Amino acid sequence: MTRYLKTLKGPAAACAFFGLLIFSFPFPCAAEDTGPGEMKIPFNDTAVETPVNKTPKPAPAPVLTQPVMSLPFLDRIKLEIKEARDRIKDDDELKGILRQEEELSSFLTAKDLYERGLYTEAAAEFLNMIKANKDTVFKKDIYYSAAECYFALKDYKASEDNFRKITADGADTRLVPEACLMVAKIYFEKNELNKAIVESLRAARSFPEAGIADDAILVIGDSYREKKEYRQALIEYYKVVSDHPGSDSADDALYSIADIYDRVKEVRDYERAVEMYEKLVRRYPRSGWVGRARDRIKYIKENFL
Repeated sequence: MTRYLKTLKGPAAACAFFGLLIFSFPFPCAAEDTGPGEMKIPFNDTAVETPVNKTPKPAPAPVLTQPVMSLPFLDRIKLEIKEARDRIKDDDELKGILRQEEELSSFLTAKDLYERGLYTEAAAEFLNMIKANKDTVFKKDIYYSAAECYFALKDYKASEDNFRKITADGADTRLVPEACLMVAKIYFEKNELNKAIVESLRAARSFPEAGIADDAILVIGDSYREKKEYRQALIEYYKVVSDHPGSDSADDALYSIADIYDRVKEVRDYERAVEMYEKLVRRYPRSGWVGRARDRIKYIKENFL
C-alpha cells in the first residue's frame, strides 16, 4: 500500500506559469487476454531512458510532481515585478502587483517547507494564503499543494477535500487531470480498491491528452493485484508496457509482471518471469529495479531452471 508515497514520477508543475501571472492577472488559473502463459508484449528491447535515482521498495510507486522553482526563473519573476513597478503609475494597479509579489513570496515559503518535509507547517502556510485572499490567482495551486502535504501526512480525507476543490468547478486547468488521478491514488491507499479503479478510469478517459494514462493504468493494475485478481492485474500491467513503453511507469509495470510470474503460485511461470526480468534489464538499464531483477534472474536460474 506504500507505492504512491514515492510520489511526494506527481503532477503538473505549479510554478512554471508564475511569471505570466504578473501581467495577466486574474489568471483562469490492451494486452490480448489469452491467459498468462500466452500474453505477449509488442515492443522491442531498445533501451529507454529512466530516472537514475529511483530507489526500489517492496511496493513501488509514482511520486507527486511539483518541482521546486529554479533560481534563474525566480530571478526573472522578481525582475518582471520590478519592471512592472517602474512602469505602472496607477495606485490600484501598483497595489495589485505588490499583492502578487507578496503572495508569490508566501507560496515559495510554503513550497520550501514542503520540500524540507515539514508537511503540517507547509499546509498551514498554504491555507493561510487563501484566508488572506480568497481570490488569489494562485488558488488552485495552493489547494493542490496543500493536498500534497496532507497526502504525505496520510490525512487522506483532508487531501481528497483539497483535490476535490480543484475539480469541483469543472474548469479545464492544467491541475485538474492530476487532481483526479490523485483522488484515485487516495482510494488505493485507503484500500477502497473498486473506487480506485473507477476513479483511475475516469481520469484517463476524461483527459486523454494529459499524459496520465500510464499512471492511471498502473493504479488499476495495482488495485487488481491487491484484490488478488492476478490475471487481470497482468493485463493492466501489459497495457502500460506495450502502450506506454517510454513512460515513467513502464519499468514499474514490467517489474510487477515479472514479480507476479515469479512469486504468485496461481500463475507462477519461472521461465516467463526470467524473460520479463531480462526485458527490464535490457529496456530500462537505468531503472531502480535492475539490481533486484538481476538478483532474481540469478536465483531462479540456479534453483528452478
